Amino acid sequence: MTQVLITGGAGFIGSHTADLLIQVGHKVRVLDILDPQIHGPNAQRPAYLHPQVEFVRGDVCDRGDVEAALENVQAVFHFAARTGVG
Repeated sequence: MTQVLITGGAGFIGSHTADLLIQVGHKVRVLDILDPQIHGPNAQRPAYLHPQVEFVRGDVCDRGDVEAALENVQAVFHFAARTGVG
């Protein structure tokens, strides 16, 4: 079993990738800032995230957040991006 980190994992692509990785037996941790533009002003862990996902709220631009999220991780899917939908 591989421990996988998905940055931007609370988004559409990241959350579906997490579902597939869990389905084939991997452990998944998601690092997401929950940008208010996408998730609203009082965003919490999205209900659509697979219950086995370990959710970490943090910013990929913050070295400490990234280092903590990378603990024991063997693979990374990087989907975090600046959004501009508003």
